[in-house]
Amino acid sequence: MTSNLYDEDYNLWSDQQIAALKNRDVDALDWDNLAADLDYPKYWIDHHLVMVISSLLELYGDFNAEDFEKYHWKTFVDTNRLMLNGVLEDSPHYYDKIKSAIPRAYLSAVNLMERHGKAKGFEFKFPDTCPFSFEQILEDGWYPA
Repeated sequence: MTSNLYDEDYNLWSDQQIAALKNRDVDALDWDNLAADLDYPKYWIDHHLVMVISSLLELYGDFNAEDFEKYHWKTFVDTNRLMLNGVLEDSPHYYDKIKSAIPRAYLSAVNLMERHGKAKGFEFKFPDTCPFSFEQILEDGWYPA
């Protein structure tokens, strides 16, 4: 039952696991999912997702960037993609976690782009949801047209 709760209501599962840990109730612990969660480099992965998406947004907007700037952003995208794909290669069980982190990472990337754009005098209007698929975000050599 606990393992199903992990997939169905992660927040409730997490609250129950925290309570079980605080109460030292080892029988209530979902050992497999706890181990996987502790192994998940969440903030590191989220950072790379935000960096890939914000860089893709820079290319998506095509704000009259010079060729060097485009080269810089493509290199930045490629570097962060390499890191994310490396995580998936080593730990394929992170696939769903990375995929589900995209909406949050997209909002962070949009916020980052809007703040940096204002500082440079740009007004950005990005879609409400990420215009890039999970596959596009990770696909080596793919960039917005």
